[in-house]
Amino acid sequence: MELAELARSVSGARADAMHPVTLAFSDPELERVFRLEHDRGSVGYLRTLWGLGVIVSLVGAGLLALLAPVVDPGWADRSTWAEFASRAVFELVVLTAPACATMTVVSRAAWFERNVQPAVAAVMACGYVAIVIPWVGTAPAVAAYAVAVLQLHNLGTLTMARLRFPVALAVSTAGLASFALFTGPVLLGLSAPVVVQQTFLLAFSSAIGVYAGARIESSARSSFRDARRIAALHHAAEALLHNVLPAPIADRLQAGEPVIADAFDEVTVLFADLVGFTEYASHVGPAEVVARLDHLSAYVDELAERAGVEKIKTIGDAYMLAAGVPERRGDHVAALAAVALELRDAMAGAGVRLRIGMHQDPWSPA
Repeated sequence: MELAELARSVSGARADAMHPVTLAFSDPELERVFRLEHDRGSVGYLRTLWGLGVIVSLVGAGLLALLAPVVDPGWADRSTWAEFASRAVFELVVLTAPACATMTVVSRAAWFERNVQPAVAAVMACGYVAIVIPWVGTAPAVAAYAVAVLQLHNLGTLTMARLRFPVALAVSTAGLASFALFTGPVLLGLSAPVVVQQTFLLAFSSAIGVYAGARIESSARSSFRDARRIAALHHAAEALLHNVLPAPIADRLQAGEPVIADAFDEVTVLFADLVGFTEYASHVGPAEVVARLDHLSAYVDELAERAGVEKIKTIGDAYMLAAGVPERRGDHVAALAAVALELRDAMAGAGVRLRIGMHQDPWSPA
């Protein structure tokens, strides 16, 4: 499976391609895993964000309350500035800080991790209405600042809330519709031209927030995809390494051992090859030759693994096995002799003659 994944990666057949609009992966299982990991990782991030929101709201309200009486903003008369400051302090202390504190606590619930996207979307949707409540009944000059707060809400939450693109687009569209049809003309009492103008500005800030959020999501998906590709290539390389080398040797190479040269006092080596294979191969097609060799090689591999001996190499119709390497064992002669007898009997039953030789001697790999 790992080698197949490696071949697929090299050939460019990607099951992890992203949709150009929704950004979803083409592989449903990969998309499911990404959403699970992304939402799980978002919980701690959002909890920290809401915690900071509590601090920033309270500090901002305190600074505004202290500075409002002595600061002349220049862009509004004294009465408008005083009303704006009092409403803003009320919103920060009574609405924003408690809402952030509540979400910090709620985010610790088990159900929240399973429903991050709908939960955050619901909070944002409610925010489009809740944010303007302190500004209800104010003069148009003051009420206009509520739209500025909504624009900050758009830019901040759509950029940082880690909503998936379709969800963010749906929430921002619902927010625009609620402002154009209810929040602006009904709650704030804005005139139709002002509602149209402010809706356009909100749409602009929404577009920026949705685009920024989509770019962040695209980057997260690319990082997730690259990590999966690297892991697949790593597993494929491991499989290839274990296919070429004995498992203990491959493990030592992967552990970082630079030079492996072990000496063994007693080792038994077995050589086996097919009798008359050259003549046989000259009378049959290449496909049949390869199929027969593949079947025989698979049987030798299974037999070697079952007996606990090591297949050193395969050369055409010849096989080299060893016992006592790379792991020492006292019964290496008996173990390999049992393999030779079983191999001879199995091949004889299939009508195949083998030439088998064994040798025991102190031996060291070159």
